[in-house]
Amino acid sequence: MSKSRALFTKSESVKKVVLNYKQKTTLTSIMDEGKLVSSILTSNITPTNIVLYFEKLKKLNNLLIIQYKAELIQYRDIQMKDYIQERCDDLMNNKKKMINSFMNREIKSIVIDRIIVTENNDDVLITDPQSIKKEVNNHFQHIAGSTNQEKILSGIWIDQYFSRNYVDENIYDGLIDHITQEEIEYHISLLSNGKASGPSRVSYEMIKHSSSEMKTYIKDYLNECLTLKKIPKEWKIADLYPIPKPKPWACRLVNTRPIVLLETMRKLLVSILNRQCSKIFKENNVLRGNQFAGLEGNYTFEPIRIIKEIIQDAIENKKELWILALDMAKAYDRVNIHMLKKAMERLKLPNNFISIICDLFLERKNQVFTAVGKTNPYNVLTGIDQGKIISPLLWCIYYDPLLCQLQESHGYEITVKYKKDIYSDYIKESIIFPGKAYMDDTTLLAKDQLQLETMLDIANEFYNLNDIKINKDKSELLLKKIDKSFNYSNSLMIRFGSEYINIKPKVPSESIRILGIWFNVNDDKNFMLSQAKSEVKKLINNIKHKRISDKQLQYVFNALIIPTIEYCAQVTILNDRECESIMSPFRRAFRKKLRFSWQMPTAIINHNLIYNIKDIADNQLQAKSTNFLIQLNDTGLLGKLRRSDLNNYNINFGSKII
Repeated sequence: MSKSRALFTKSESVKKVVLNYKQKTTLTSIMDEGKLVSSILTSNITPTNIVLYFEKLKKLNNLLIIQYKAELIQYRDIQMKDYIQERCDDLMNNKKKMINSFMNREIKSIVIDRIIVTENNDDVLITDPQSIKKEVNNHFQHIAGSTNQEKILSGIWIDQYFSRNYVDENIYDGLIDHITQEEIEYHISLLSNGKASGPSRVSYEMIKHSSSEMKTYIKDYLNECLTLKKIPKEWKIADLYPIPKPKPWACRLVNTRPIVLLETMRKLLVSILNRQCSKIFKENNVLRGNQFAGLEGNYTFEPIRIIKEIIQDAIENKKELWILALDMAKAYDRVNIHMLKKAMERLKLPNNFISIICDLFLERKNQVFTAVGKTNPYNVLTGIDQGKIISPLLWCIYYDPLLCQLQESHGYEITVKYKKDIYSDYIKESIIFPGKAYMDDTTLLAKDQLQLETMLDIANEFYNLNDIKINKDKSELLLKKIDKSFNYSNSLMIRFGSEYINIKPKVPSESIRILGIWFNVNDDKNFMLSQAKSEVKKLINNIKHKRISDKQLQYVFNALIIPTIEYCAQVTILNDRECESIMSPFRRAFRKKLRFSWQMPTAIINHNLIYNIKDIADNQLQAKSTNFLIQLNDTGLLGKLRRSDLNNYNINFGSKII
């Protein structure tokens, strides 16, 4: 069934209204009434004529209203059919647009033709074009609140920024060798379509469809950049397009965030350097801190499950646990290029590579799109470009000294047990896990408040050294105390560097969000369960009054709801009853939407040869089995924790499965 039976069916009430209008009035009758009114006006005016004139005028007005309503209903009906057909076409050609339509996702944009600024505690509306451009430039130039400047290392950071002994300089051989014709052809083929271009308006599509001779010129040009260790000045000018934050625009620039549009040739060169450098880092384990992003193949899978294992360890072994989630502001915008250079030298990256990377971000300019025209270029004072292909890798390099310093002696301690072989005794090994970072998302784990404050002292020194801004008052604390009499309703004063932050810990059943997953120290799944039900309810409410086909409904549920619940519940075991409580409201809505009997068997909805609506319980079983095997075969910390966990179960139950 490609469309539901009710997809294009007009309601009986609308049909009756339209037919009734058409029976009552025609264009001919309206014209006749109009001529009669005109004839009265052109004749001699008498009291009788006046009365007749107003009667006829009133009748004509009623006829026009009836005709207008009939035409309006027909127009809306045709328009609705067009939109429905457009959504049906989007199922094949533009699925994202179709999902956005069903879920009422508004694509917001702003028009900067006026702005409100605060002067002497008073709001001032600016409408003059030149003043608008000046204020826009001033805002985006100083939004980071810092500048590139040399810093002097001291204390523990002198040693931490010294070249790492575990890095062999020879691994970088070939990193900035000249690009071959095969390499340029390969990297051009990987360019995405439909991406915005920079000031020159040269798009990816133009590069991909260029001749072989042109691609040779491109290769030679990029090789010249590598030789000179710098890029053209024209590539240092970028367009900045402000987009709204998820809050009302209200003509305030603080409610926007910048999207920077760089030259496509520059992005091509950077993508080649990024791919080669990432490969070297991955193969040689160059980044040693607990950073789980930035490199190919790194996902949230590992850090989420490590945090889950640590919470489980604290519960089972009755240990105290402190988890502090930090809130970082404008991470990429505040990167100090001089400190980035030191961080790259620490990992023994070649000087030629360091020079060209620094040249990318020094002496560059941005110009902003506004409704009153493009602003004059302004100097970018600090930072790296957010959302660009090499920025995640550079951030990982920049942040690695802190993660390595914390890892040396601080953090929550886990004792793992394992056997080298079946004949040997169990070996105990202590693993210290100070926390994790996923890009700028940082979470610290400690065994008590004193250890947490020691870690915060180290972190605060690093943040001050590298101009990183932390919203300390927005930090969230998960706390598991051994003392059952501890009052979680009381706030705690935690020392963060030279300051104290007043923070109220979450009660054991209350959750905080880390990497999109809700964690609590009681391992309580009620909140996660309510979130899953809320996702299904939101879908049902959104489609309630929309005309939607069976295939559209199937795609939206399978492609949107199932992956969302799978991700949110990836460290939570849902039993069949809980899965059914999530699934049953959708099945009811599905039957009702397609006008099926409520007694229709569930097997028809789930069968892969009929409607093929995925069942949450089946999806959970498949996902959990796959994830368990991935953890069991992991060669890093996650695998070690999982195998140790199994060994502990075996020891407790007196068996020898592993």
